[in-house]
Amino acid sequence: MDNKTIAKYFDQIAKLMELHQQNPFKIRTYANAYQSIARSDQQLIGLDLAALIAVPGIGKTLAQNIIELKEKGTITVLDQLIAMTPPGILDVLKIKGLGAKKIAQIWNELAVESLGELEYACLENRLVGLKGFGEKTQTDILNQIDFLRNSKGAVLLPVGMEYGENVLKLFRQLFPHSRFEITGSLKRKMEVVRQIDIAGTIESEHLYEKIDDLDDFSMKDGLIHYKSIPVTYQFSQQKDFQDNYLLSLLPESFNPDIQPYSMAELQNIPAECLDLIAMSNGKKVTCIDNLLDFDDIKGVIHAHSSWSDGNNTVEEMAVASKEAGYQYLLLTDHSASAFYANGLTEDRVLQQWREIDKINERWPDFKVFKGIESDILTDGRLDYRDDFITGFEVVIASVHSVLKMDENTATVRLIKAIEHPSTRILGHLTGRLLLSRSGYPVDHKKIIDACAANRVVIEINANPHRLDLDWRWLPYAMERGVGICLSPDAHHIRGIKDLVYGVWMARKGGLVKDSCLNTKDRQSFENWVSSK
Repeated sequence: MDNKTIAKYFDQIAKLMELHQQNPFKIRTYANAYQSIARSDQQLIGLDLAALIAVPGIGKTLAQNIIELKEKGTITVLDQLIAMTPPGILDVLKIKGLGAKKIAQIWNELAVESLGELEYACLENRLVGLKGFGEKTQTDILNQIDFLRNSKGAVLLPVGMEYGENVLKLFRQLFPHSRFEITGSLKRKMEVVRQIDIAGTIESEHLYEKIDDLDDFSMKDGLIHYKSIPVTYQFSQQKDFQDNYLLSLLPESFNPDIQPYSMAELQNIPAECLDLIAMSNGKKVTCIDNLLDFDDIKGVIHAHSSWSDGNNTVEEMAVASKEAGYQYLLLTDHSASAFYANGLTEDRVLQQWREIDKINERWPDFKVFKGIESDILTDGRLDYRDDFITGFEVVIASVHSVLKMDENTATVRLIKAIEHPSTRILGHLTGRLLLSRSGYPVDHKKIIDACAANRVVIEINANPHRLDLDWRWLPYAMERGVGICLSPDAHHIRGIKDLVYGVWMARKGGLVKDSCLNTKDRQSFENWVSSK
C-alpha cells in the first residue's frame, strides 16, 4: 500500500465530510493530508505510530488512521461516512470537477441520489435553476456520466446503436468483399446493451489481426472490446450465412422445440418481435400482422417547454413537431408541486393557455393541446384543485417524488390517481431509470386493470433512460383493452426524436396500431380529448 493509495482514502474522507457538512477544520485536515501524502517521497505504510506522528502534517489522528488501514484494510471514520451516504452518491462523487459542496446541493435540493438521476436532471435542465450552476456545468456533467457509465460495460440503447454502427462500418471498410451484419440483442432493440454481436463471412483470425492496433478496440478475456463493450463475432460461410444469421438473432429463452414458426416464417418476422415470440410458449403471435410502424405515428404526446424545465419555447416545440410531419403536440409541462422543475402555478398555467391560443389561431393545420404532467402526490391526489385541473385538455399523472415505496403503497397510490376523473394518461408507471434506478415495485396487473376500468391510457415513456411501461406488459394491457401512448417526454426539440425508441419498444411488445393513441390524426385525437 503506497502513499497514493493512502492519500485516496483521505481524499474520500474529506469529500464525504464536506458532503455531510461536518467540521470544516477536520475537512481541511484530511484534504491537506491527501495533498501532502500524495506528493511525499517518504513511504508511510511501514512507519510505526510514533514515526507517523512525527511526519509534518500527519498528527495523532491521521497516524492512527494509517495504522488502522494497514492492520484492518479500512478506516472506521470512512466506514461511518459511507454508511450515512446513499450508494449512488458515492458514484456521483467520482465525477471530475463536481465538488462535494455542489453534490450536496444537488442531493438536498433535487433529491438526486444516483448517476442516472443526475443525468436525467441535467437532461431536464434542472441544474440550471440551482445557484452556481449553468448550461456548461450540465454539459460537463453529462460527458462525465457518459464516461463513467460506459466504463461499467453496459450502455443504453442509443449508445449501443451508435457503437454497433461504428463497429459494423469499420469491419466493412476493412473487408469490403465480406458480409457483416449486427445481430443478437442489439438488433432486437433491447433496452440495455451489454455486448455487440456481429456475424460475418471473414474468418475470425483475419479479423482479429486487422483490429488489434486500432483506436477504441482491445482484446480482453479472448473477446474484442469496442470501448467498454464486448464484441462477439460469429463466422459463417457465405452459403450458410442467412440461416446462421437468423439463429444468432434468437434470444436465449427461445425454445426451438415448441416454437410454431418455420425458419422461413421467422425470416419474415421483425427482429424486435423475436423476444415476444420466445415469451409466447409455443403460441402464434397474431399481432405481428398488424404491428405498429413508424409511419403510423401522427402526434407528439408529452413534451415540456421553457415554461417549466424545457429548453425551448412552446412555439419552438410546436414548429419542430410540425416540421417532423406530426399533426399535433400535447404540451404537458410540470405541475405546481414540481418546484425542482419550475412547475406551473395556476396563474402561470392561465398565461400559458393564452400563448397556446395565439399559436393555434395561426396554424389551422396543426394544434397544440393544453396538457399538464400532474404530480401524483404521496396520498394519490393530483396536483391542483379539482375545479382547476378540469381546465386542462389532457392530464398525464406521474410520480416524481417519494419514490421509495413498497409494492402495496405504490400500487394504492397509483390506482387512486388513475381513478381521478381528470386523469387521461398514466406516465412512466414505475419511475425507473435504466442502469440507474430500478423503479418502485408495483402490481402491474392491478394497475393495468384499474386503467381499463377508468379508460386511462398507459404511457410508454420513450426517453431511452425510462422506456416505461416495460414492453413485456403490453400483451396484458392489450388483452384488457387498455390504450397505449408513446411519449418522448421531450424537454427540447431534439427529444422529439426519442419517439423512435418508443416505437421499437411498442413493436417488441406486439402493440397493434389500433391500441396506440398516437396513431389518431388531429381530428380523431381531438375527439378522444373530449370523449371523457
